[in-house]
Amino acid sequence: MLGDFKLGQSASVIEPAAGYEINALADEPWLHITIRGRYHHRLLDVLRAQALPPRRSLAIDAGGLMDPTPLLVRELMFLAGSLKAARRRLVLITPPEALLALFPAGGRLPAFPDFDSLPADPRRAEECSAHLEKEFEKIRSLLLGEPLWQLYRDDASWLCPFCADFVEIAGMRTNGSVPSQTVESIRRHFRRSRGTCGLAAESRKPPTELLAKMEPQPSLGGAGAAGTASSVLPPPRRAEASEPPSFTNADLGVLHLPGTAEGGAFYEILRMRGGRTGLLIGDIEARGIEASVLSGMIRKAAAIRAADQYNPEPVLRQLNRDMYADLHPYRALVSAFLAVYDAAGRTLNCACAGHPPPILFNRRRSPFPCRLAGGGIRVGLSSGALFDRALQKHALALETADVLLLYTAGVEAASHPSGQTFGAGRCSSPLETEHDRSASHILEALSRSLALFRDTAPLKETAVALCLKIYEKPV
Repeated sequence: MLGDFKLGQSASVIEPAAGYEINALADEPWLHITIRGRYHHRLLDVLRAQALPPRRSLAIDAGGLMDPTPLLVRELMFLAGSLKAARRRLVLITPPEALLALFPAGGRLPAFPDFDSLPADPRRAEECSAHLEKEFEKIRSLLLGEPLWQLYRDDASWLCPFCADFVEIAGMRTNGSVPSQTVESIRRHFRRSRGTCGLAAESRKPPTELLAKMEPQPSLGGAGAAGTASSVLPPPRRAEASEPPSFTNADLGVLHLPGTAEGGAFYEILRMRGGRTGLLIGDIEARGIEASVLSGMIRKAAAIRAADQYNPEPVLRQLNRDMYADLHPYRALVSAFLAVYDAAGRTLNCACAGHPPPILFNRRRSPFPCRLAGGGIRVGLSSGALFDRALQKHALALETADVLLLYTAGVEAASHPSGQTFGAGRCSSPLETEHDRSASHILEALSRSLALFRDTAPLKETAVALCLKIYEKPV
């Protein structure tokens, strides 16, 4: 348990077996609690110990909590009622949509964008939360409807109409919507300006001065270099991954089926030390331009880290450290699976970070088909020790006729008009019928299976699959 606290004291509870981490900091009259990892029923015991008997108000950041349940929501509502009866409060810090969706209509708890926004008097939590929501809606409406609020640079900076300074923003604007992260970034800028910028500011810069800032500036970087600005963000660019390499004793194929929802499925072929090849595949919890940008960042970081490594574990560990700060503002998490193929030794070393495990098929093996090690937690959930300990590893010697199928969540999520999903079980069917053919033929069979199953239903999530087939003789 976390125990009791004095002002400024902090503590942590890390449960690798249960897959969660809790950090707490006393900042009177609040106790700040940050939860990351998978939901587990033991989380409730920790929360009860801090709320009962009521000693101080609780501010809970559950933005990094995976798979919240109705039981957690019921417990939060019960603890909130107990604290309110003792003239204390329980509030949420930037709660994820998955958690908010579980609250009954009219039963949501007060929410704040960060711990710094908490009121000094917890009894004003409901009032302050409602005021913040109105402020956010006003900023959002101005960003969508006021031209002088729609000036951006390089996808990551917003031109403030009051001070004419570029403000770094988290989140990216898309047609017809403004991410909450963008609104929060702008509000923080208003707070730091101490009244010179913001909804209640006295004056705004004239349009001529603002538009002058938008003129392209000379740059050694050429067209599109930093220092230029535009009133419209560029359209998302699909990040193209490396072409499949050729092997003397194996065959590699790639399948990419775009979905109707621009998602974050990605893959990358990595060149590693000792002539080894890394097969990286994953999913990002983001959509549209955010997914495209984050996908490019992840693939580039992975390529850099893989270049001087032999094995997958250090690559994913360093990738998590590299990307944690960039993913956190988007509240985005990344599942990833990295399989490192050594053609000379005919070995495969794998590491999994919360991604669906691949299928290994060979009629000479028992059992067949079999699943490689899954598990782990997703990239961006924890910056260090918890991620490293949870990372799942698997090593095996490859045999002739082995077929390895890696795929993203969009394959299993493909749905029939009735609502039934393709699921994990159907993924192995093309391996059983086409295992004696090339990797590309196997993937074509998978594509046909998906199309037949979906019938008239569209493919919502982008589906990506990689297939590696091992031969006895050079091909």
